[in-house]
Amino acid sequence: MEDGKDRAPEKGLGHGSDHGPDNRQAKGPINEAAKGTANGPVLGDKGAGKSGYEKIYDWVAESLVGFDLEANAEPLGLAPHPDGGVVVRFFERDYLVENGGAKVLDGKPTSFNHLSLVAHYAMSKGRSAASGDFVKLSVLSGVPAGTGQGAFDRDAISKPLARKYGRDPEALERAVLRIGGRVVPGARSQTREYVFDAFPRIPLKLVFEEPDEEFGPEFRIMYDSRSGDYMEFEALAFLGGILMKELVGWDNPD
Repeated sequence: MEDGKDRAPEKGLGHGSDHGPDNRQAKGPINEAAKGTANGPVLGDKGAGKSGYEKIYDWVAESLVGFDLEANAEPLGLAPHPDGGVVVRFFERDYLVENGGAKVLDGKPTSFNHLSLVAHYAMSKGRSAASGDFVKLSVLSGVPAGTGQGAFDRDAISKPLARKYGRDPEALERAVLRIGGRVVPGARSQTREYVFDAFPRIPLKLVFEEPDEEFGPEFRIMYDSRSGDYMEFEALAFLGGILMKELVGWDNPD
């Protein structure tokens, strides 16, 4: 557990081991498409023509052509679909990933970021078990402190969550449960923790530091230290952004 009021620990809430960048997933289409976004993705881009996120999805979909999804399913905890492809459970919604692309099975709106991530996971070569040791994304990326990741975590993750839930922890808990999260018992005083099985092999932890007379509310998304075996840093950054938007709400799917 963390001690005191350290609002930005370099290591997470588990055993404190640093699963460094040498074991990260090999670069994939999201990594290649996201070059030049060192401060992380900005979800919901509405640029003219195809957005950057739609282009990333197109590149990921191209990588699905000819990929043996069914053979890759079991190590990832996925189930083959009777008509071909695999079903990926992602924040309480089922997606079908086929060689031609990905789609959500409930027919409701989704985002290109969701489609890219579920397809990307279905092609992952990761095979390790989750460690249960949660660390900051910067630990997985090997990005040195002070190079923009902390500002992204604060501005793109913590601030939107704090605006909506910083003074309303009960509403936060309802939102967490709605998308399949679980309350972690035994958190230290004025801290609430939640775990999400974002993908079967990639759990996330949300840490909420409640406000007091000295500090305002703060949120952190932590990653299992083995997550880099399944997705590269850029894809994991998208995943954290999607968790934030699932909790805060999507004004318009991108």
